[in-house]
Amino acid sequence: MSNGPTRQSVLGTLVDRAVCMPYAKPQVLRRGHRRHRDAEDSHWKSVATIREDVGQAASFIAGSLKSRGARRAWSTAEVALDPAGPWWPKPRGDFFELDSESREWAMERLETTADRAAECLQDEAVDRDWGWLWSQPSFAAPGKMRPSITRPDLVGGLDRTRCDVLDLKITSQADLGPAVTEKQTKSFLSWATSLRALGFAPMNCWVLAVSATDERYQWTEFPTAAEDTV
Repeated sequence: MSNGPTRQSVLGTLVDRAVCMPYAKPQVLRRGHRRHRDAEDSHWKSVATIREDVGQAASFIAGSLKSRGARRAWSTAEVALDPAGPWWPKPRGDFFELDSESREWAMERLETTADRAAECLQDEAVDRDWGWLWSQPSFAAPGKMRPSITRPDLVGGLDRTRCDVLDLKITSQADLGPAVTEKQTKSFLSWATSLRALGFAPMNCWVLAVSATDERYQWTEFPTAAEDTV
């Protein structure tokens, strides 16, 4: 059985990157809109919705992979697909390891799937009244040869310290359920513990599973963080 990349795993990586890229630096939110403080009058102004931010990121990623020099070192694709850029070009390498049909399959679904995930997140941001959004904070634990890194996809802020922790899963399966596994409980416990050590108070943990083939999505709650804060 091959352990190489599949078109579904590659699509998941691309969508995950599109969703997370705009919020690598924590951003202020209001009613699902990213806010920016104007340098001239110091007023906070709405700049873009979550869907607009993610749409721009997905379009940028798609364009970088379609560019003629995408396979070259230091290409836009190499820099765009992972925070480590050329020092960790595995996501770009995985994409080009696929056959042409599988690459086309992933590219056809990238922007629509990213938009579907962004719409779900935007609705949640409004419903939960998130005041900020932060993607992929990295937490480290001792490893054999180097520290082992683990990170949730998104952290949505309810106030200065209270927050929700989210992980995103993309699947092309008819049933969204198997995309979410019990192993997620351990991950959420680890992330919640690390966030608490930084002074945050994780309140809820969710996996958002999004279909790559239609408009279905599913939220699955993991009560680990909320229970552990009581």
